[in-house]
Amino acid sequence: MIESNIRKLSRMELIYTCISKLAIHVNKANASALPDDLKHYLDPNDFSRVIYHQRSTDADDRIKQLLTDADKLLALCESDYNDSIEYDLFVRCLSEQTIVENEKRRLRTKEDGGMKSSMMQNPSDPEATFRNKAGKKHHPKLHMNVRKSRGT
Repeated sequence: MIESNIRKLSRMELIYTCISKLAIHVNKANASALPDDLKHYLDPNDFSRVIYHQRSTDADDRIKQLLTDADKLLALCESDYNDSIEYDLFVRCLSEQTIVENEKRRLRTKEDGGMKSSMMQNPSDPEATFRNKAGKKHHPKLHMNVRKSRGT
């Protein structure tokens, strides 16, 4: 159960980060274009509030809100901001992590085709993917960082 929650949290972080980066980009290009209900993504402290400090809100509810916000941002950006890197990463994240079913967006599950090792793991490093080594799955950059933090 803990492993499942960790996976859900990291997917939530990924989606949040992609939304936030695109919201910041939109705001820089045209401050009046971003709706008020999406402006909290501009606040650097919002990430911690949304991801870690909302104990009263269930993770599933937070994901639903993120996906609702993602759909709003997608509709806003389709014509005016679709030539930016932030938009490309946002769309890639949504297409890899979510699926639209009965006109509602939800997280992709194993039954939808599973999670592929080539999926984006970090919007700051879109080329980072998981790889297999000695029969185990590794994220090369995360693996290096863990080793560095242990002093090896």
